[in-house]
This record gives sequence, structure tokens and C-alpha cells, in this order.
Amino acid sequence: REPIQVTFKLRLCRERPFFGPGTVQLLQLIDETESVRLACQRMGVSYSKGWKMISVMEEELGECIVLR
Repeated sequence: REPIQVTFKLRLCRERPFFGPGTVQLLQLIDETESVRLACQRMGVSYSKGWKMISVMEEELGECIVLR
């Protein structure tokens, strides 16, 4: 029998959720590809959806996360 493992998903919220597994994946892919467009393609989300995720995160944190 396989040992029991503990897993969980973390979401950060203020007025609205702004950080979770999808955001983590997007940021990792942006770091890897150095491109929001390529990161969105690899995730299978639209470019506008990717920027919306980034914008919400930046608004809620009050910080720039992705350099333009």
C-alpha cells in the first residue's frame, strides 16, 4: 500500500482571489519563457486572460509583479 500524502492548494485573497495554482503556473512559465504570450500558450489560456490574472494580482498586492 502507498503511504498517505498530504496535499493542499493555497489561494490568497483580499477583496477577490488573486493568487493560486493557476497564477503560480503562469508566473513560473513567464520566468521560464520570458514571455507572457508564450506562457499563456503553454498554459492553454488566452493572452488577455493571462494579463487579467497578472493585473488582478498586481492590483490586490499594490505592487508590479511582471515588468513590461
